Amino acid sequence: MTTLYLYNPGEIILDLMSQVLYSLLAMLGITNKKNALFAKKAVVAQGIARPDIYQFDDAVDYLAAAIKYIKAKNSSFSQRALARILHISSPGFFNLVLHRKRPLSLKLIEDIEKFLVGRGILEADELNYFHHLAKIGLTEDIDEKTNLRTLLGQLKRDKENHQLSNKDLDAFSRWETIALFEALQLKGFKYEADYLHRLFKKRIPAQDLIFMVQHLVRRGLLEHTDGELKRSVSTVKSTCDVPSDQLRSLHKQFLEEAIKNIETTDVKFRDFNSYTMCVKKDKIPEAKKLIRDFKSKMAQLFETSAGDTIYQLNVQLFPILGEDENEK
Repeated sequence: MTTLYLYNPGEIILDLMSQVLYSLLAMLGITNKKNALFAKKAVVAQGIARPDIYQFDDAVDYLAAAIKYIKAKNSSFSQRALARILHISSPGFFNLVLHRKRPLSLKLIEDIEKFLVGRGILEADELNYFHHLAKIGLTEDIDEKTNLRTLLGQLKRDKENHQLSNKDLDAFSRWETIALFEALQLKGFKYEADYLHRLFKKRIPAQDLIFMVQHLVRRGLLEHTDGELKRSVSTVKSTCDVPSDQLRSLHKQFLEEAIKNIETTDVKFRDFNSYTMCVKKDKIPEAKKLIRDFKSKMAQLFETSAGDTIYQLNVQLFPILGEDENEK
């Protein structure tokens, strides 16, 4: 969701939503200026998005945004109320903090973290980022600040490389969904039924593709920004070496697509090769790591946000002879 500002088209929507809520109050026989104001405030609160910690480079700025967000949801909340909740004797303490006249201590940072997580403002997996962001303000050591900034950059990249949950895997249960997720990076991509239908060579009904997009939006993996469909995360990754029915099904689908491409794609635009070898079993973990490193290097060298086609890279390593102990 985005914030609704005064004097823009969103204000019209805000007024309409307020009128609907006020009408409901009227049906209950509650119609006065106070409740009219309540109706509008309630709608405004729904338009303010939870602050994204990964968009902040300063803990105090994030804290100010979090307080504003809570206040939008609960008009009785204030900086003084937060001071009481955290057992701070000075009611104006957070006013001084937000104006950078008082620093945050490590103990107070930890108390704030518990409060924000408890209120659902800060997710558990975001806690580490906030903690290290706040620690930057506790040190004057340049090297330590640099190390903390480096760690924050890594945490942000890890967040962008979204780890798929079991629910997310359900969203990516078809190869077409993954291809569609990647297709958003194509130069000239259009979120239009006819365009999507042609993009998939008319093999997939347009309504199915639209449904896939809507499903990914509901999962938070895609978003509408300024009228444009965008990916909420730069990349997604599944669990590694963990048995999964969804992943097995997905691998089979990609292998089926590979078989089709042997017959339908010119050899100039595809590469199929295989190698059969005698190996020692204790070397397999090392071989799997080499394959994963290779895939990462391929992505770094060739993946782009303005490509003109989507390719699939499949790599398989499996035993074709041997004892039953290889079976799952």
